[in-house]
Amino acid sequence: MDNQPAQIQKIRWVKKPRRKDRGNKGNGRTWLHIALGFVLGVAVCWGVNLWLNSRPEQPKQQAAVQERPVLTSGKRGINPYEGTKVLYNGKPIDYGKHFKDANAKHLEAAAAVGLAAIPEDREAVMKMKTKMVPIRDCKNYLVDPLTHSVPYLCPGAARELDAIGDAWAELLKRNDLPHYRFILTSVLRTQEDVKKLQKSGNVNASDKSAHCYGTTFDITYTRFEKGEKSDNYMVEDNLKLALAQILLNEQRAGHIYVKYEKKQACFHITSRL
Repeated sequence: MDNQPAQIQKIRWVKKPRRKDRGNKGNGRTWLHIALGFVLGVAVCWGVNLWLNSRPEQPKQQAAVQERPVLTSGKRGINPYEGTKVLYNGKPIDYGKHFKDANAKHLEAAAAVGLAAIPEDREAVMKMKTKMVPIRDCKNYLVDPLTHSVPYLCPGAARELDAIGDAWAELLKRNDLPHYRFILTSVLRTQEDVKKLQKSGNVNASDKSAHCYGTTFDITYTRFEKGEKSDNYMVEDNLKLALAQILLNEQRAGHIYVKYEKKQACFHITSRL
């Protein structure tokens, strides 16, 4: 029995025991990878941002159709051609109410202080021009190109016109307004001028007009000309108001008669001096 060969036994390989903390170690590595990835991402973003900011600014691409540049002038550049608008805060006037002197008054005053005889034509005016004053452009007013009248007035009317111009300039200066010149549209009319006006259909052209005596002139209230170089400008309504206040003062002083003519867009003025 003792000499019998020993029976071969199978060798069993013992498996390595698992560690209980292996799962915890794997979770730690995962969080470490996440943290490293986050830090790396932040670093990359910061670097890219720094690089972009350090680059020179690229010129903007020009539009295919360029907008037309806006022209401006003056201190504020509000108006493309004039500059800053200035308003005249004068007291409003009811033009039709204050300037309604009847034509009969104009004619009576003209016959009393004006020419003794109405000139027939321009040749007659030249013969009596020594008794009258030529009316020309000056610093305060302009004379329109006249087609139905001639630029002459009697001495008293010429002085009154200059007085209106001086008072007008003083009012603008006193209120720190830009200087403008008003415009005369009609002065002395001859009998020949009156006939031409009647043929043209002018309802205000009568055989006996105060314009025929060298005492009467019309000032338009729709057009004014700037008399100085300035960025400031005024609108016609404010200039009209300023002129009307001068005429109202002269009317109340008994120096003139005034009629507000809407169709002719003018102040019809007759000197009483």
